[in-house]
Amino acid sequence: MTVRTKGSHTQLKKGNLLVTVPVHNHDLTITTLKSIIRQSGLTPEDFIRLLK
Repeated sequence: MTVRTKGSHTQLKKGNLLVTVPVHNHDLTITTLKSIIRQSGLTPEDFIRLLK
């Protein structure tokens, strides 16, 4: 669920989990993607499994 959008970033919340995601018209850097995965509480393997 979207909590708020400020500038080019959106904050998503589910339960006590809050994840900030940039909303740009280009690809995410690997560092940004790793940060989003870390904030989500997922392992990289879990994230990849959810993409399939």
